[in-house]
Order: sequence, then structure tokens, then C-alpha cells
Amino acid sequence: MSTILSQSVSASFPDRPDQGGVGLEVAMSLGDGGSYLSHDLGAEQTTFHARFVFNPWDLTGGRVTLLAGLDGLDVESLRVNYDADSRVLSAWFPGGASLSVVLDGAVAWQCVEVSVDTVAGSADLWINGVVADQASADLSASTIQIVWIGAVHKETGLAGSMFMDEFIFSDSYIGPVVVVPKQTHAGDPTRWLVVYNTADSDAASWVESYRQARGIPFANLLGLVLPLTETIDATSYADFVTAVEGYLSANQLSGQIMGILLGYRVPGYVDFIGDGPLTTVSALMQSSSTTSGPLLNVNASPTSYQRLAFNDLAGYRMTARIDGPDLAAANLLVSRSTSLIASNLDVSDSSFYFDPFVGSNSSYQQAFTDMLDWATGLGGMQTRLNILLSGDPSGNTEASFTTVSGDGIYWGWSSTLPDPDIFIAPTGRRALCGQIYLDGGSVTTLRNVSPSNWVDTPINAGYASVIASSRNSPVQWIPDTGALFDALTLGWTLAEAWHIAQPVLRGGFYLVGDPLMVISMPRQGTEVFGPLSSVKSLDPSTPAFVLPDGVTGVDLADAIPADGSSATYILRRSDSLGRLEASSTSIQVVNVGGESRIPAAMPVWPDITDWPARLEDEKVRLLVTWDGPLRSMRVDRVELLSEPEAGSEVMAAQPTFDPQDDHVLVTAPVPMIKSRYRWRITSLDGVTQHTDWSVYVEPPTTPTIALQQIGANS
Repeated sequence: MSTILSQSVSASFPDRPDQGGVGLEVAMSLGDGGSYLSHDLGAEQTTFHARFVFNPWDLTGGRVTLLAGLDGLDVESLRVNYDADSRVLSAWFPGGASLSVVLDGAVAWQCVEVSVDTVAGSADLWINGVVADQASADLSASTIQIVWIGAVHKETGLAGSMFMDEFIFSDSYIGPVVVVPKQTHAGDPTRWLVVYNTADSDAASWVESYRQARGIPFANLLGLVLPLTETIDATSYADFVTAVEGYLSANQLSGQIMGILLGYRVPGYVDFIGDGPLTTVSALMQSSSTTSGPLLNVNASPTSYQRLAFNDLAGYRMTARIDGPDLAAANLLVSRSTSLIASNLDVSDSSFYFDPFVGSNSSYQQAFTDMLDWATGLGGMQTRLNILLSGDPSGNTEASFTTVSGDGIYWGWSSTLPDPDIFIAPTGRRALCGQIYLDGGSVTTLRNVSPSNWVDTPINAGYASVIASSRNSPVQWIPDTGALFDALTLGWTLAEAWHIAQPVLRGGFYLVGDPLMVISMPRQGTEVFGPLSSVKSLDPSTPAFVLPDGVTGVDLADAIPADGSSATYILRRSDSLGRLEASSTSIQVVNVGGESRIPAAMPVWPDITDWPARLEDEKVRLLVTWDGPLRSMRVDRVELLSEPEAGSEVMAAQPTFDPQDDHVLVTAPVPMIKSRYRWRITSLDGVTQHTDWSVYVEPPTTPTIALQQIGANS
């Protein structure tokens, strides 16, 4: 036998790699003969659909019949063939009707569906859920009862292996193999639809590379024949929307797709009136409307950060775009994203360049003041990146960077497009470049061979993603910097973070780059927890904020506890690999006259009530001890207080000490009146605290007796 058909029990279509294998393998050698599976439908079917997934692998040398249908008398009534040399897949019916399509060699797996309706006289061929060919003819001889699938017949010269899987026979449309999402949020690749332009011969290669890089299911890849121009008119855009929505609806994807990525050679702009302005397709696709009007984003600038689920989007979608002057450039955006996903930005060579200054323009002042507040506040700290500002935050003088280097992230604003020479050779990886430009489109194409606009320039400089603008935008449309970078710091994908940063959807700004990219911030730094009522209330998974590596202090001036109360902060440091140290440092903050002050650390001895005072050589020896040098314990002054029974507290001693010591010792006479003692400790901030009282020390009850020589015997 020249054909062997086999399948392991673990084999399955690659969309479910956790089940292992690559499906049903059919291995063929030179010669005649076939090997196939047979299924009896029980009766002749007048309407028949057959769906299978197919990978030609390394077949060469001729044609093979993948599927055959026979009527109740075992007369062949349908044949699906594949020619390994021409890559033509065709369907044959009695009477001469046929269907055919050339499979793209850049895509490994193809979802093939063929149907015949003998009553209506129609036949259809779908490839990956998109109609590839149709026929209308007398198909009365194409009733089907027996189905053979595998290598039913083959030409003598055909050799090699092919893979098949996911066979389904039905009386209605089946569609591609839809993978059920495992996550509720848009970080799950099964919640994205990737659209590419099959009119370009390189588009299938790009989409296969992206599929492999991100694990996009085959059913979530939509290849459409689209214009190869960068700009389309309103009619073409309406056709595009219809094709996308129709695909989602027909293949039961409408209820799970949260985002659309417009891939290689999909047109980027729509000219609705024939004379501009241009509107970006990716921004428009945030809804299924064919109009160009903006929409209020109900998920913008959240007060608490919970990753959005499908229903939270209220029918809208996240979007992004990847394209370039050629296939290599488009693939480069994906490979840069992959690098950033694989490892975090390194604080040693990645900085956050922040250029929010707008001078005296009052119309924009509040929006960019908010940007500056975020960059210089806790938000900037949480990124664990070094924040570099283009000007003095205490003033409002418009400034801009002349050059930047090692800029892992750049975010800025300008009333004019900056000099493209701003970027010099980076010393680290560049993740995201955002330039808020309100006075017109900063880009009209992503396909320039030479950089000519604010999107081309940072991409050419090494950035993996860019926030772009395509039209004049009012100040109310300015993205929320805090929401964007807070979400990225939490580990959200770029698309999720960008979505909640947009006050309006279908507006003037859009995302270029991989929507599934996660920009992993540097892990090295110090996590700060608090304010806490006690150490027991610590939740180790939710720090209040994070100090970047190299920041050695934090200002707690605004962390004022209630009058008469205190609050505890705990600092926990992590190394460059994100590993937490076993020890941590705690700081207690108290309210002193309406100001937040840090008291000295309390001693480890005495730490109980009625602690014993040591009597030795007619002296009282009193000791106070810390678990580290007094300087590091923030101790400025130590005093010993005594209190006679039924009397008032008085100062007993004001000892001096070496700040490097970890204790203070006072030796005092035994009191004449029954008394007790305690320590008063004053911090560098002037906060005074007391230890508990010691036991009472009583004076001697008998006089001291000493031997005396009165005289001498002679």
C-alpha cells in the first residue's frame, strides 16, 4: 500500500496545543492506492456540508482526492481534490459544475468547507470561513449518503505527507474551528480578530507569523480581498465593515471578539467626503458603524482597575494596526513586541521621557497639568522607570527634548511636529512612543519607505508601538496618561491600557503596534505598603506604590494620620529578577501638631510592663536596647524618668551616647523613696515616645554595717 493513514490518541488541530499532536497524518509514497475513513450518513442527503482542516505539508508530484461523496447506490456524487504542485483545491460535481481556489502557501493550515444544495442547485466553497467560489447548476445527481475522507485516490507520482483533522458533516454552514476563550479579558488571543489583505501576496505570510507569535486561533484570522491603496472611500469602508461583521456573525465569534487588529496591507484611512480630512480605519472599527462620528468611552479613566470583560465594552471594541513599507518592516513590529513580552525593561538602560509642557496655552493647561502630576507623583514611581522631564515642573515654561536615548517610553505633546532628529541610537529597547498632537494628522500612511512623519520616525528609531493622530482633535479627546500607564504597570496588554485611556472612541488618536504586547516594567525597586493600622493588616499583593530603583527616600508629608493615632508603612525591596528579600523595613508615622512625623523605633528592651531594674553595688543599673544603631533607629535623645510612689514624674538622667551604639546604660543611686522608672525617647523629627514603667525599686530597709578597728592589742 502506498498510503498510510494514522493518528495518535493525543493528536489534535494546533489550535489546541495542550492536547498535543498535529492531527491525522496521511503519508504517501510513489505508486497507486489510497487510505481513507468512511462514514454512512444513513440516507441520501439533498443538502450537505463537509468541513475539515488541511495542511498540505510537503506534498509534491500530483493530485490527491481529499474527500469523496457517494449516493445510496455507491455512485460518486462529489469529489474534493488538491493539486500539490499548483496548490489548487477544487470540488467536482456530476454534470460538470466545479469550484476551485488556489491555497496560499504561506498559511500552513486551511479550513476547507464545501456544500451542495441539490434542491436549490447551488454549491459553495469556503476557505477559512470566507467564500472562495460559488456555482449554480443542475446538481440533482449530487445527493450524498457515504463520505470518504483522507487520501481517497492519488496520482502515481504524488509523495509526501499531509495532515487533516476536525471533520464535521452537516446540513448547514459549519465554519472554522472556533476556540473558546479561557480568559474574560482582551489579553486572551482568542478574543482578537486579525484582518489581512489577501490581495497582497505577502499578507498571508505576515498573518501566519503573527498567529504563531501570539497563538491566534485560525478561526480568528480573516483574509479579505481589499484595495491595496492606503486610503479608501466611504463605499469601500462600508463594504469592509459588512465583511468583518458578517464573518463574526456567521462563525459565532460576535460574542467573544473584544478587539480587531488591522494587519498587513489593510487600508488605513477613509476619506468620507472625497476631499479629506482622513479618518483612521482602526479608530472607526471601535464600533460597527459606517459613520465617522466619535463616541463617548464609558470605560475611560476608571477609578479602580479591573480588566474589562466582553460585556463591559458595551458593544464597542479595542483596535490596533500593524503595517509598514514592506513585509520585513511589519514583521519587525511583532518581533520587537515579542522581545518586550519576554523580559522587562531594564532600569539601567531604559528611561521614561516625559514632555508635558505647553507654555501659557490655557486651553490645554489642565490636561497637561494632569499629565505632569502623574509623572511626578505616585504613578511615575510605580513604573519603576527613571522619569526624565523636558522642563522644570515647578514652572510652566514650554520646553522640549533636543535628543533622547535609552528612552524605553516617550510621551509628550507639541503644537508642531518635533524634529525627527530627536531620536539618537538607543542604549536599550524602545517600547512605546506617544505624541499628543492636536493640530492635525501626524501621519497619512504607514507605508513610507523613508520616515516622513511622527509615526515613521519613532518606528524607524526602534519603537515597538506608537500612539498616532490623524485629524484635528479637541482638548477633551486628550488621552489619560495616568490610566494608560497605570494599566501597563499592572500588566495589562497595550490594547487594554490604550482603550481605557481614550475619553472618546473613533476619535483622532489610534494605536500602531501589537495590541497583545505587555510592556513589563523594571522589577527592581521598593514596594511601599500603607498606611496600615498594624502589620497584621498587610496585604503583600497590593503595595500602595513602588519606588524605582535608586530612589532612597519617600516623602510622607501628606500621609497625616488622624489626631492621636499612628499609621505604619512597610518597605519591601525586590531585585532585578523581581525576587523579594526576606526582610523588610517598617516606618511608623504619627500626627504631631497636624503634621506627619516619623518617630524613633521603639527599643526591643524594655518591651514589657513592670520590667525589672537591676540592683548592683548599691546602685540601680537601667538599660535600654535597640536592634540596630541608634542613628538608623532615628533616635535623637534618650532620657530616664523616675516617679516616686504617690509623687510626680521627674527627670532622673540625660545620658549621652554614641549614635553607633545600640544601647544606653544609666547607673543611678538607689532611690530614697520607693520609685519606678521609664525611658523617654525623642526622634529626629521631634516625636516623643515612652516605654512602659519598670517595677518599683524600694530603698534599703536596714542601715549599712561596716567593720571598724577601734584599737589594737599590745
